[in-house]
Amino acid sequence: MGTITITYALKTPKSAEQIFTCFKSRNEIETAFDVYKNVLNADKTYMQGQAQMETWSFISFMALVMYYRIYKQLAAQKMLKNYTPKDIILFLQHIKKICINGEWVQAELTKKTQKIMNLLRIEGS
Repeated sequence: MGTITITYALKTPKSAEQIFTCFKSRNEIETAFDVYKNVLNADKTYMQGQAQMETWSFISFMALVMYYRIYKQLAAQKMLKNYTPKDIILFLQHIKKICINGEWVQAELTKKTQKIMNLLRIEGS
């Protein structure tokens, strides 16, 4: 497979597996920040009050959680070779609810969006 060389400053001795696990978790954190910035566009806030800032932070965090739930679902369904979580978000953002005679109903879906929802076992209501 190959060799990975990692230089790591240690206070206590660690095994190669422990060092690699630490390195891998750092990469996962950097990937999450990349998603936060580039997919969710949540790297800038223009909030002017404490309550608004806390709300914005919570919603942005929940969006990141949902992104990774979509990722896990794509992985479970072996769909990562065809779709990214960003693709799914783009499909699902077009789902609309409309108010007809005081009742909220889901507007029509495209065939492709419905197919993706079915593959990911997302129920529309």
